[in-house]
Amino acid sequence: MVDSGDIIGKTISEVDVRKNFGINILAILRKGKMIESVSPDEKLIQNDLVFISGDQENIEQFYRAVV
Repeated sequence: MVDSGDIIGKTISEVDVRKNFGINILAILRKGKMIESVSPDEKLIQNDLVFISGDQENIEQFYRAVV
């Protein structure tokens, strides 16, 4: 869950999750609505539940950046 950190309010392309974290965002659950076709222009907002794929180390790195 996106809770805090520097990525809140930034788009996926601004954060450049693939380059900076080595992960892919598969979907976002926001206020009970599933966003399955995630655009690079989608902003990450507080309390988003982000479904990601990547290796364990990169997932943990992303987790540390958002909590």
